[in-house]
Amino acid sequence: MGDLFSTLMVATFFTFLNDSVTSDAARRRYGFVGLGGVFGGVVGSTVVRRFIGDVSPPGWLWICSAIALTLTGHAGDPGHMVNGSDLRGPAISPADRCRGAVPTRSRTHGIEE
Repeated sequence: MGDLFSTLMVATFFTFLNDSVTSDAARRRYGFVGLGGVFGGVVGSTVVRRFIGDVSPPGWLWICSAIALTLTGHAGDPGHMVNGSDLRGPAISPADRCRGAVPTRSRTHGIEE
């Protein structure tokens, strides 16, 4: 069950990134995202291995619950951050994209087609 959850979370995360990041930004940032995932796995497993005997099972449940609640509380932040940042590409409809339209950014009004 844990493998299924991990796979779905990674797929959901990269789906979000594909919807909110331009191709150029993706080329620059996806490597760091992958490195962060690998580094997090190494650090997380090392911490658990070190403290597995020192913390009781109910203690681990409280720790994991606190981490899950913290992450859940911050889950909406990336969507709000993308709305006003340069990560997202210019707004363009799928029909215009199929016709080859290339939107440009305005200096004063953000995005225009």
